Amino acid sequence: PKVIEELRLAFEPKQEVDSSWLSEPRDSHAKIVASCLTKLALIGGDRDGASYNKLLVMTVLRSVRDLLPRSNPGDAHADELARALTHIRSALSEAFANLLAEDVVLPWLQARLDRWDPQSDPVSPHVWVFPWLPVFGKHKIRALFTPFASRVSGLMSGWNARDPSVVNILDPWLPVARQIEIDHFLERHVVGPVARLLQSISSDELAVCSSAGNCRSMRPALRWHGFMQDRALARLFLENLFPQWLRALYEKLSLAIDHKSYGRDVSASNNGIETGSAMQSATQWYVSWKSGFPGELGKTPELSAGFLAGLDVMNAAVDHGIDSLAGSEVLSFLDARVAEIRADSLAFTLNTSTDTKQYQPSRSRAQRESANPRASTKDVVAHAAAANQLVFASSGGNEAGYVLYSLNHVSLYFDSAQQGVIMARVPPSRIFNPISLEDLIALASTSSPNPTYCRCAGTFI
Repeated sequence: PKVIEELRLAFEPKQEVDSSWLSEPRDSHAKIVASCLTKLALIGGDRDGASYNKLLVMTVLRSVRDLLPRSNPGDAHADELARALTHIRSALSEAFANLLAEDVVLPWLQARLDRWDPQSDPVSPHVWVFPWLPVFGKHKIRALFTPFASRVSGLMSGWNARDPSVVNILDPWLPVARQIEIDHFLERHVVGPVARLLQSISSDELAVCSSAGNCRSMRPALRWHGFMQDRALARLFLENLFPQWLRALYEKLSLAIDHKSYGRDVSASNNGIETGSAMQSATQWYVSWKSGFPGELGKTPELSAGFLAGLDVMNAAVDHGIDSLAGSEVLSFLDARVAEIRADSLAFTLNTSTDTKQYQPSRSRAQRESANPRASTKDVVAHAAAANQLVFASSGGNEAGYVLYSLNHVSLYFDSAQQGVIMARVPPSRIFNPISLEDLIALASTSSPNPTYCRCAGTFI
């Protein structure tokens, strides 16, 4: 009985809150209590012993049940109680901690969440919820994200994606909540407004932006990087931004390529090899955009498909002239690349093993095309370059009647008379010799590309 009374008093707050209540001596006292509890647990055998847990119920649980109704989340009494429980957490059994969380503290916090008004209350709930994280851990506290998200939902009617308030209010929960719950909230309330925002960005706006990161109109969408899964956000960009981006690319190519010269730069010399300023600008614009998305976002299959569509447009302009592309024709290249993404996703699903219940990924497109006699060697090289983050481009010259390309610093062409054999010139030699795809990739990986070398970014990867 004496121990029980001492423990009860240890949790009984003073009637008036003053500096001594929140001072270090109080925390030191809580540590002493934790030490005593640990010793009692050892006397009883361990923390899971019935007698020891009965002691916890008669002291800690009873005190918390008495104190919480007299406190509000976030006030001094509640925060001090959370600190005291943090100090003695190591002395509590898991069963008792679960009982304390599920029967007492979480219902108390949720009742406060149910009264929280995000439009009028300036204090975000994480301020008074997260002090309990050291006591119960993420696996318990994350249960409060659903009622929290339900309250935030009231803000989302008519929400404009340019408004950063929702990002700010969700951000503290990112390391706590389950990703599936965050995805559910984003799918219901965020994806639609962000899609409409991206659709509203014109090709003229994109043309004057040097990269995605420097495009002011895109910043509200890029804020969601880290909240949305990379492929989900990339899909939004692919479907709602890349149509305008391809039109911007088309306009830049129109300025750079003579409509009747079939790929020769207007500002180039008569041999059609040198890089003119307009084509150089279009090339650099493409390269900057491709490298301008943060983190792993730019490496997703969806954004890779968008930039491959841009490559297709540039290839067509180089090989057949800009007159071969009507303004709306460029979107057909995007449609084709999107169809490939969907086909790959379907193949991944169809390759599911019913015996092992494990997904077996489909072969890469490069693997399929290398096994497909109708696939061009140029496409295989393009996809290998994409996989290795290399720059593959039409250089505008010719060798033995074939169009010259560059893979980083390596000049090459495809000999159709020999079923598309790769012919490459290895510096300092000026002679083109056959080379395997593996050796070509290894050779091209030894130095960085120089985009100003290329007359056109025809097949940049």
